[in-house]
Amino acid sequence: MKQKFTIHTFFPNYYDETWVSYTLKSISEGMGDQSVKVQLYVESKAKHVKYKNIKSLLPRFLLTYTAKWVSSGSILNTCRTLVHYFKPRMRRGDVAYFWLSNPVDVSNELREEGILVVREMINCTLARKRDELNKAFAQIGEQPTHGISDEAIDEEKAQLLSADLIFCPNNFVLESVMAYGIPAHKCFKTSYGWDPERFIHPKSADSSAGLNVLFVGTVDVRKGAPTMLEAWERAGIDGKLIIAGSVDQMLTAKYQHILNRPDVQLLGHVSEIETVYPTADVFCFLSWEEGGPLVTIEAASNGLACVVTEMGAGGFVSDRNGALVVEPGDIDATVQVLQTLAKDRALLESLSQQAKSLSADFTWKKVAQSRLQAIKHLLQP
Repeated sequence: MKQKFTIHTFFPNYYDETWVSYTLKSISEGMGDQSVKVQLYVESKAKHVKYKNIKSLLPRFLLTYTAKWVSSGSILNTCRTLVHYFKPRMRRGDVAYFWLSNPVDVSNELREEGILVVREMINCTLARKRDELNKAFAQIGEQPTHGISDEAIDEEKAQLLSADLIFCPNNFVLESVMAYGIPAHKCFKTSYGWDPERFIHPKSADSSAGLNVLFVGTVDVRKGAPTMLEAWERAGIDGKLIIAGSVDQMLTAKYQHILNRPDVQLLGHVSEIETVYPTADVFCFLSWEEGGPLVTIEAASNGLACVVTEMGAGGFVSDRNGALVVEPGDIDATVQVLQTLAKDRALLESLSQQAKSLSADFTWKKVAQSRLQAIKHLLQP
């Protein structure tokens, strides 16, 4: 089939195929077919990056010296620079696919030239994030550190209003976007995914050693770490709490007595996280605010039963279907759930099998193709 259009993807940040850029890479590779070309434009890229359809604004060795000048400390300005630099490559009927930001002036200019403007909402809106974080910090008696201003919320709202299509990776993202007054027809509910070729390590958790519970991510207030740590201490069950991720400095001090327990294993940041999932029985993710929690999907693909909040579930697993769901900040309910799973191996195994079965519909190829079909639908004459 003859190529009909190009998706020009703008990522105003350093691209090294980890974190958000891993998600971007996985979706970009999954979207390509005979009718479309996917091209990435990034601020700068790591030396090891081999993806052929990627162009960087800055050579890697210049990033340290010039990134501040290019972006002026602003992702918005970096995005403007990327678009203006690579705009000669764009044609009427193409797609501008923005990650992290889509400046209003640039979006309006592109739309006037017949280019479809698409925005990826990695997380809930800043307004929803601020509300959730205020509640999360209040629960532990600390002042919020998010720094989300009314001006930042207004800017984000204006950006989303200037887009033709917004990808929302869970129901909460969708709700938060529509709360800005974005019409439903501009929002497309989707998700993130997992790579079957990456997660091939056999399960190694030893059921005789108790319940092995895994958390993956930044250990902070937003991710519900205080609830998880206090629940683990109170649950009094045999096993290990395995934490893969860096610990927020405030929580290091506040929960040192729990983090130093012999049944708490701190791995720090793990670059090859696929080797860690098979060591656990349960995945615990009690987030107050999320987008599409990639780690929950990855854990489920490894057959881990999930203990999550609705945010942490991300519309992927649900209560008694691959997971046991608790309210954010509910320590007592989390204690009860952990104790139940430690005692009821039949329930644990059932949830594990359900989670793994659900993951089959969430490979990167499938979730990327759903985005592509949404774009094609809007481009139809």
